[in-house]
Amino acid sequence: MRQGAGTFVTRSLAAPGSEPDSPRRARLAEWMREAAASGLTEQEVSTLFDTVRAHTYAAARTPASPA
Repeated sequence: MRQGAGTFVTRSLAAPGSEPDSPRRARLAEWMREAAASGLTEQEVSTLFDTVRAHTYAAARTPASPA
């Protein structure tokens, strides 16, 4: 193998707004703290998050019906 012929990553694959100090991530972390404080288990939080995410993204993929 030739030295210096490797793969170079020039940027992150993470979406903008997902970095540790982003407001979006902070709001999600706060929501999770509130869910835990209200007694939801980790499994319940995961199920709720996954259900809402699936519904939200499915709705975004479905074209709107003409009026």
